[in-house]
Amino acid sequence: GNLGQCWHRNPLMGRSMTSTAPLQNKTVLITRDASQAGSLKDKLQNLGARVLSVPTIKIDDPPDWGLFDQAASQLNTFSWVVFTSINAVLKTQTRLQHLGISLRDSADLKIASIGDQTAKLIDSIGWNTDLIPKTFQSEDLGDALISAGVAGQNVWLPRAMTARPVLIDRLEDAGAVVTVTPVYQNAIPMENRSLLRDTLD
Repeated sequence: GNLGQCWHRNPLMGRSMTSTAPLQNKTVLITRDASQAGSLKDKLQNLGARVLSVPTIKIDDPPDWGLFDQAASQLNTFSWVVFTSINAVLKTQTRLQHLGISLRDSADLKIASIGDQTAKLIDSIGWNTDLIPKTFQSEDLGDALISAGVAGQNVWLPRAMTARPVLIDRLEDAGAVVTVTPVYQNAIPMENRSLLRDTLD
């Protein structure tokens, strides 16, 4: 009887030990921008993985801030500012600080976020999110803004230089006037190309 109990107990003990580090002896490559890889890296290391961070993309300023600066100087004309990424929030905050402007300088301005993580960042800055769609896609964000009565209102969309036009199309089709201003562009970090090649060899 005792032997049987021991035999049953050992596989369970073995399983619980390996489940605490299921990625032991595995190497994981994170290709995100270094500033955004932190929590993912920590989680993977806690699971036992060896983690390499080699960003395959970096976030650069747009070649020209003219459109953004013009929109920021006319903040009071907008009913909504819409953020579709964390990078857009960070770059907008940095540029507004440079200009000496805050989104909260306009009391009537509402802020929409595409998702929870972006909203957390917006709230941590002190801007406060007014609208988040139930599911985190541009189509759903557009629908949520339309339901909130965006028709006939001015909407400011600081975003990447290149992005899907679906949100703009949806809002304009609903009667909103959308001002799009680039706040960042994605670039390939040339210095990481050889590093990435060496890592994968």
